[in-house]
Amino acid sequence: GISKKQAKDIEKRENVDESGVLKNVCYARLQNSFNEDMPYLYVGAMEGKFDKLLSIHMKEGRLPKNSGEIILPEDLEENGGIECKVGDTLSLPSGTRRNGKGQMLWQEDLLVADGDEAFVKSGKTAYQVGGFYQSAMLDNGSAPGYTALTKSSDGMADLGERIYVALQDAGEVESFLKQVKPVQMQNL
Repeated sequence: GISKKQAKDIEKRENVDESGVLKNVCYARLQNSFNEDMPYLYVGAMEGKFDKLLSIHMKEGRLPKNSGEIILPEDLEENGGIECKVGDTLSLPSGTRRNGKGQMLWQEDLLVADGDEAFVKSGKTAYQVGGFYQSAMLDNGSAPGYTALTKSSDGMADLGERIYVALQDAGEVESFLKQVKPVQMQNL
């Protein structure tokens, strides 16, 4: 991920037409999940035009109106065996994933199978389920958590974020990527 400051710097570039951010919020360890390769629920907070740039297609319910609501991927029940309904309140132990060196791990970091990964609990979080969305291809297919989406709010910790942009001129993609590549490669 990148820092909030780095995301703001990218958003300000003159060739960026629209932008949206997905902020890292937390992980929750899923109890009784069918899928041992996805033992977590990852919570990300949407900001800007994220939902439009990534075409979040609601299957049931609506997008979150505040940071106390989440939408869940429709495959959470089928693939993970976790049953929820619109209006349910999920109360989850929340925290972060850490590797053996204490570094935070997020969705782009594979699940570490050799025991060199720990879930570090930092509290408990409750969210009201606002709906279910069709997978928006947010992750690379090997992410360790099902992606739950909430709305960003002031005061959220800067745990890194991912930025998505639409450029004014699609022909500028290569030069834009060269300009921001050093930012993309930094690891928090």
